[in-house]
Amino acid sequence: ISLTQEGKKEEAYEWYNKCRELRKNMNELSAIIKVTNGLAYEYLIDSNYEKAYDLINGFIVDLLESNDYPEIIITLGNIGRALFYARNFDVAYEIFQEIINLLIIFELQDVSFNSFLPEYNDIVIYKSIIDFFRGEYTRAKMNLHNITCNGKYFTPIEEILKTFLMACVELQEKKLNSAIDVFEKGVKQFLDIGENLDHRLVFFYYEFAILLKKAGY
Repeated sequence: ISLTQEGKKEEAYEWYNKCRELRKNMNELSAIIKVTNGLAYEYLIDSNYEKAYDLINGFIVDLLESNDYPEIIITLGNIGRALFYARNFDVAYEIFQEIINLLIIFELQDVSFNSFLPEYNDIVIYKSIIDFFRGEYTRAKMNLHNITCNGKYFTPIEEILKTFLMACVELQEKKLNSAIDVFEKGVKQFLDIGENLDHRLVFFYYEFAILLKKAGY
């Protein structure tokens, strides 16, 4: 982690892999899952969605033997984000729905603030954006209203997705100037807190450009 923060990614990857092998030799499943999640997250930051997905997919069957439910949810969150930013929205949607189910079953939807667990609102906003992209505008708008008013936390970097969806809704309602203003607000929010996550900004611009074209602008 320290090497990553210093920008020494390749060296960091080497140590992640050494740590994984050590944990495998010690047969420490929970530790293996945690280390692999850390490595997968680094690949997500580097926009290497395929590698992040393959890495997690390679050990996902081991989750069946784990009773570390928060770590299971974190793993599914990494898979969901990898699929989402790779634009595999249908499978991502199913993963996000499963995360919501698990958060509710294990009563974790209100206790994840300041942990590595995704917030309940984080997952709902991903699903809502996919709803919007599918043309299910009413559902997307209702969810947007609910997460704005439900009093639950967002992870700061994920809250930017709410602003992005607000811009999309404004555009869908033919409020071009307002949509652009909201979108630019989201970009500013991102630049304030989104260091090393440029793949997200690329995604926002790309998807918003597609929506502009579909709207005839």
